[in-house]
Amino acid sequence: MPSFSAEPFRVELTGPDGRTWRWGRENAAQRVWGTALGFCLSSTIGLGLGASPPSANGALVHGPR
Repeated sequence: MPSFSAEPFRVELTGPDGRTWRWGRENAAQRVWGTALGFCLSSTIGLGLGASPPSANGALVHGPR
């Protein structure tokens, strides 16, 4: 199972109306981005999101611990 960093995340999701929803610090080293739908689907089928650095990918599949 992946380990998770205590560093903050930046999350940027595009909502159904096209507006961007943002959480976290702008200068966070770890980022997750994509559509709101992709975020919802990522826990079941892993579509529609990007993450950086590679260690942040675990949060897309398993969520923070």
